[in-house]
Amino acid sequence: HPFWYGEVVSILHANVSHPELPGRCERMEFLYVRWLGHDPLDEGGLEKKRLHRIGYLTQDDNTAFGFLDPQLVIRATHLIPAFQEQRTRDYLPKSLIRRPEQNDEDWCFYYVNFFVDRDMRMRYMPHAVGH
Repeated sequence: HPFWYGEVVSILHANVSHPELPGRCERMEFLYVRWLGHDPLDEGGLEKKRLHRIGYLTQDDNTAFGFLDPQLVIRATHLIPAFQEQRTRDYLPKSLIRRPEQNDEDWCFYYVNFFVDRDMRMRYMPHAVGH
């Protein structure tokens, strides 16, 4: 699968300086991201005639969260909760990462809606014009 998926938890910046370059300070922007991984038991794609299914990484996975350069983000995507799988508290304990209305729960899985618009659909088609 060609893409990584993540939920942007926070948009941040820092004024960064280097000890060997005194007096010079640069603004650095970055995203704090909660990553989602592909479900290997539920393959998706155009050839499978199914949407890709993804879910949050568990808290004990040291890659569950990370920082990302905003310039590496291609675009937002439309995720559909897998309602039949319900919600869980297994991925992350009570946390400030979640919004209050989430009641410290996550959807077990999401489906990646690559039919949301023409541009998104074309990104998932091999050899598509302009992508």
